[in-house]
Amino acid sequence: MTDKELAVDDALTGEVVPSLDRLVEEWKAAEAAAENATWAKADVALAAAPTEDNYGLIKEFAERVGVPHNTIRQYRMVARNWPQECGRPHSFSIAVIFNALDDRYELVASKDYTVIEARELVRSRRQPPPLPSPAPAPTPGNRDDDEETRRARQAWRNVCQAAEAVTALPVPAFGNSEKQMMIRQLEAALAQLREMQ
Repeated sequence: MTDKELAVDDALTGEVVPSLDRLVEEWKAAEAAAENATWAKADVALAAAPTEDNYGLIKEFAERVGVPHNTIRQYRMVARNWPQECGRPHSFSIAVIFNALDDRYELVASKDYTVIEARELVRSRRQPPPLPSPAPAPTPGNRDDDEETRRARQAWRNVCQAAEAVTALPVPAFGNSEKQMMIRQLEAALAQLREMQ
């Protein structure tokens, strides 16, 4: 491309300004440089704390580089789950979105996903856990239940409401693991309630 092809005359000012094609190329180059920098930081975070069990080291590293420790933990996790030899996506954001999927390597090998496409794919695969059936309403025959039974029924209703609220949450790129943790906690609470029955 010549300089003439990379620049155009502005009709209003008469100035020579970069063409849209050139600006798109510059944007993509800057984007690629930023993604490469993020991958490099993720690899350094993993090298700084190779195992998750050393929380103190992760926290100290995060403080010294001036980044929240949760960011360092996420960078480590993504770098660990996407080794260079397995074929990383160009976009670190795509790696974050696909990080928990078992077939993540096949997905990035099959297509160059945009962030929106990756989120839609993950959302389409998400299957909410079955909601528990609510506790039966009191009937004339069980109005005289003891206090423990009434508390258990109320706890059951609370768990049902919480389960509905959790499954209705949107899945942002960085929040899927937190939502899964909340669902596991709810499932554990449901199991305890079922044991009470």
